[in-house]
Amino acid sequence: MKGKFQYDLSEYLLVVSPSNRVNWEVEDIKLELAGNYGPYRGVKSKPHISLLNLVLHKTQEQEIVDRLKKKAASLESFDVVLDGFDFFDESNTLYVNIASGAIALTSLHNYLTADIQIKELMVGQVNRSFSPHLTIGRRLTDAQFRNAYHEFKNKSYANYFRVDSISLLKRKGPAADWTYLMEIPLKVEEGCVV
Repeated sequence: MKGKFQYDLSEYLLVVSPSNRVNWEVEDIKLELAGNYGPYRGVKSKPHISLLNLVLHKTQEQEIVDRLKKKAASLESFDVVLDGFDFFDESNTLYVNIASGAIALTSLHNYLTADIQIKELMVGQVNRSFSPHLTIGRRLTDAQFRNAYHEFKNKSYANYFRVDSISLLKRKGPAADWTYLMEIPLKVEEGCVV
C-alpha cells in the first residue's frame, strides 16, 4: 500500500514566467554561457522565478489548485525590473538581479506560504529565506562559476516585465521533465486590459 501511495505523488513548482522578450534574451545568455564554458544542468530550462515547490498526492491536487487560484485572485499585478547579474557563491549560481519587484515577489511568496495547508506540502523551503532571482545557471562547476563571475560581474543587462499571472508546473519525479499544468491569473486591475 505504501508503494502505491508513493507512485501517486507528484512534484509541483509555482513560478513567475517573464515576458517572451525576456525569455528569449535570458535563453540567449544561457546558451552563450554554455558555449563559452561548457554545458551545465538547466541550460535548456525555461527562464522563471521560482515561488514555491510542493509535493502532492493526486487526491490533493485540485484542492491546492483551488486554494492557489483563490489566493492569487486577490493579489494585484506588478512590474519586475531586471538590472545586471549577481551570484550565489554557496551554490555556484549566476542569476539576473531583480532591481525592482523583489518586495512584491517576496510578498507574493509569503502570502501563498502563509496558508498552512500549502506550507505543510512545501519541499525544502520552509526554513530558509526567500530570495527572488532569475537563474542563468546553478550548480556550475567551480571553473564555470569562476569564469562566469569574471565575465558577468560588470556586464550590464536591463529589462522589465509585468507579472499578471503565475504558472503551475508538474512532474512525476526528480528526474522527470516539468510539464505545464496551468496559468493562474492575479487580480485584474480596474481599467487594465489583459
